[in-house]
Amino acid sequence: MTFKLVADEKIALIDELFPQALVIKKPGELIEPADVVDADMLWVRTVTTVDAKLLSNSSVKFVGTATAGYDHLDVSWLGQNKIGWANAHGANAVAVAEYILCVIAAIKTKGLLSHAPIRAGIIGVGQVGSVVEQCLQKIGFDVVVNDPPRAAQEPEFISTPLEKMQNLDLLCLHPALTRSGAHPSYHLLDNNFLNEQNAGMVLINAARGAVVDTGILLKNPHIIYCLDVWEHEPDISLKLLQQATIATPHIAGYSESAKKNASLLLYQQAEQFFGWKQQPKSKMKLKNSLNLTDWERKAKMIFDPWQFTKIMQQNLLRDPQRSAQTFRNLRNEYVWRKSFL
Repeated sequence: MTFKLVADEKIALIDELFPQALVIKKPGELIEPADVVDADMLWVRTVTTVDAKLLSNSSVKFVGTATAGYDHLDVSWLGQNKIGWANAHGANAVAVAEYILCVIAAIKTKGLLSHAPIRAGIIGVGQVGSVVEQCLQKIGFDVVVNDPPRAAQEPEFISTPLEKMQNLDLLCLHPALTRSGAHPSYHLLDNNFLNEQNAGMVLINAARGAVVDTGILLKNPHIIYCLDVWEHEPDISLKLLQQATIATPHIAGYSESAKKNASLLLYQQAEQFFGWKQQPKSKMKLKNSLNLTDWERKAKMIFDPWQFTKIMQQNLLRDPQRSAQTFRNLRNEYVWRKSFL
């Protein structure tokens, strides 16, 4: 019997990895129960919610999401129904770090973060946050980090308490979105935390929009917001969009190498689940090409956040009733970046 895979059409390497399978590719937001009734495997991105509503009448045995985050998967239900699942943990780490550098290079042209030393904070120091930390240190920033879940698992890891992360010039958010447990990240930053930061602090969120309450962001206009992720995507707050200095439609992890890495990681986990013959392994290494003299030039050649911010603000604000679809379109039509790290 032919193996059947239903996949988001934006996921890379599908045809190369599954030359003999029956592959059905669709826009992620349009995948529905009828598509997966007789499927063996489903590969998605964050735009597809995978739960009982989608899979209860299907033959799907394994679900892969080509993203680091997996809050769009009902993993409890999947486990109860003995459906395997995997995410592409860390596949886009270098791509997100490159995005952060592109944003920093862009805002430096407006006189922001142009002094020294820069005191930078990172919340969430997993696969992505660790690469961002390396990059910021290489370009001369003083970095403090916060990651209580990691500190609980690694006694040698030093996590700076949030209340001591004051007087920051830059704050990068990279935690996984969690709503329970000892250290939930949902609406992690409160009004007091932002009030204690310097006017003009740059906040870059390339994790999940719900790490910060939109209402709290709107109440703190002294912060410079550079946002790639938004609460309630794609139906985002247009007020926050207007207030943002840099605005992009959840594309921080969109590089050619990141997308290929994600697919290879999913394949490796699927091959283990199904017992397939081994395929090529993913290669995710940070090269030693970042230095103080030319990182800004490289970043500016790869991506211009100012241009994309103008496009996003103009297009979404022009027709508020269609802003959600416009957000989807901008994200889907984004051309994957080349890498420079």
